[in-house]
Amino acid sequence: MQSSATSTPDESNRAPSIANGDQVYVNRAKCHAAMGHLQEAIADYDCAIDINPYNINARLQQGILFRELKLYDDAIVCFGLALFLGGLKAPIYAERGRAYHLDGHWNYAIGDYQQALTILHQSPSPSLVGQIQTWMSELLDH
Repeated sequence: MQSSATSTPDESNRAPSIANGDQVYVNRAKCHAAMGHLQEAIADYDCAIDINPYNINARLQQGILFRELKLYDDAIVCFGLALFLGGLKAPIYAERGRAYHLDGHWNYAIGDYQQALTILHQSPSPSLVGQIQTWMSELLDH
């Protein structure tokens, strides 16, 4: 093993090679996002996805950050890939709906909001239902 004095800068910034190494990057991305360092957070989510392309949470969170940066197309792609992989369907539809909404694609937004509410009808999450209803009201009041 090389000492940090002789390792390249890229090697010294890598997360340790451990089982669930993607989670190390997800945790660091959450810290970056909480501090407002969104580009760094997105880069860490990229690393997590490189390690585990099936990490749906990393894709969801990265999509939310893209949306916050008004990179709606990138956000929609992240959400679409997360939906393709399965799991967390209601939150993903809700977040993608919000991206469509903010990007002015209101018909797509309503469709995703309704899809999320349909899924949530089977296993309710009051906070997510409330958030979706708020977003739909905001959209329909325009």
